Amino acid sequence: MRKVEDIVFPKLTEDFAEWKAGHYGSDYVILESATILEKPSLRNLGNITILVDAPVELRESRAVERDGASPEAVRRRMKNQHLMNSISEGSAKVDVDYIVRNDSTEAELHEKLRNIAENML
Repeated sequence: MRKVEDIVFPKLTEDFAEWKAGHYGSDYVILESATILEKPSLRNLGNITILVDAPVELRESRAVERDGASPEAVRRRMKNQHLMNSISEGSAKVDVDYIVRNDSTEAELHEKLRNIAENML
């Protein structure tokens, strides 16, 4: 796995830097990546880090609905998401600037994120 990471992460960093440069002058650009939480060396990709989290059970039910997968298949996949599961359960802390609880409607999530964006400007 280390060999794959040694190839992928430098390329990810380079690609994002190029993409971000193409948006110079924008108020902000967004990179969605749970990997940033697990690989602190990637934290320099942005100025702030926002963690959007939901309870494990809700993440599972949303994945079942979104992917059309069985609950068992989703649970097997989620079992490998050790850090996110620990964060959702409250047993792990991460170095982020904002934590947004995504346990309600999509409109409420957008409102929470809009408030953060307005505070950034």
